[in-house]
Amino acid sequence: MSNNKKPLKKMTDKEIDKTLVFKTKTVIEVWDHKQAKKFIKALPTE
Repeated sequence: MSNNKKPLKKMTDKEIDKTLVFKTKTVIEVWDHKQAKKFIKALPTE
């Protein structure tokens, strides 16, 4: 997919889910899904 360079903005839960699958699948598999969502929502949007 070619939209992984889009600037971060407010993400819907579905988009966050996609991001989780994309970016964190192998990194934080052991994390609870909700914790991962909290983590992504807390990321700086620079």
